[in-house]
Amino acid sequence: MSEPILYVDDNFAMGRTRLEAAGYFVRERAPVGRGLFVREKAPGDVADDDSISFALQDARIVLMDYELHDVNSASTAPLDGLELLERFRARIRRHHAEGASVPLLTIYSHQIHRLAEQLGECPVVPYMLARRANVDWVFDKGEPPAGSDPLADQIGEMLRAFDINMGGSAAGVERQLATFLALPGESDWRELALEELLDLRPPLQKDLSPPGARVRLMKWLLQDALPFPGCFVDLDTVSLRFRVKPMDLAAAIERNPGSQLARRLDGVRYRGPLASFFLPRYWKAGVDFIVWNMTEGRSPANPVVRTTILDAVGDELPLIDFSDPVLVVSPDSFVLNGEIASMDDSVQIQTDLWPPTLEPPWIRIADISNDRKLRAMVVSKDRDRISEGGA
Repeated sequence: MSEPILYVDDNFAMGRTRLEAAGYFVRERAPVGRGLFVREKAPGDVADDDSISFALQDARIVLMDYELHDVNSASTAPLDGLELLERFRARIRRHHAEGASVPLLTIYSHQIHRLAEQLGECPVVPYMLARRANVDWVFDKGEPPAGSDPLADQIGEMLRAFDINMGGSAAGVERQLATFLALPGESDWRELALEELLDLRPPLQKDLSPPGARVRLMKWLLQDALPFPGCFVDLDTVSLRFRVKPMDLAAAIERNPGSQLARRLDGVRYRGPLASFFLPRYWKAGVDFIVWNMTEGRSPANPVVRTTILDAVGDELPLIDFSDPVLVVSPDSFVLNGEIASMDDSVQIQTDLWPPTLEPPWIRIADISNDRKLRAMVVSKDRDRISEGGA
């Protein structure tokens, strides 16, 4: 039986406990009939190309600790997990035909904050850390949050993505992409959704079914597509389309899960690979179709449209009381967190933490007025809207 997860660490105790709780076991420790298996290797066990190739056989996910301390002084293994992953990547690139697999390369560490500091004070956000560190994902192996541990679902989704049947190269690359992402086959917005997908420049090649192609697709999903408002959007974006505050719409849907709007949104929810890594995402083309049918292109403030929206929500929600609302990012993490502002009170900024294929994010002018570094990030068209001393 294969061992699809390769776990490299100098001290397995903490990470192993979390993995076993999630249902992934070292073979010798697995309960009878339980789990997918993990192959554990110390830094000294993967100190050269041959040992790396051997360790990678059949692996689909590499979980690499960030800070490694190899007690074997004779070993040439680096003490930096990112550096060791670069050796893995080079070996995969040169010799995977000889038996090395093409897995996802991830960091699995409880030193997430230290990693962020080493990466130029990168925000402690997994997809941003992964982008900056040039890995596929970053997992925190510290204490799991209360309730169910997302690690089990997330690793499981990664593993299942390798087995999706996309029909082979004869199916055509666009059809393969649609199959991989579970794009609904019978919908009035399917073609628009496919166009929006291609606008985000997914890593396409003639055949998307080989493991290497799947890894590139998963990296794109995790770092470029699902975290940001592009071809997928979250409920906060939906709320602005109806001119209501994100927290109000979220609360209304929670109170009325059987409402017309809740059911319609459920029909355009993204259910493809890696969906559990983020809060619910919806196909933007599907959301646009819903909004157009409810408003017929008219303003949500129109009394007739307003009645239609409130009937669909099943609740009385106040309109946003200012014009041209936009979602704004946090000034310390550049993450959208449901905060809104008027476009007149905001500017757009350029940051390498957002994909270049997306419209630049908005930020409140008040949040950058006394921050020289943030002010330097303002796009050229908005610079005349901020003064040297403040807003």
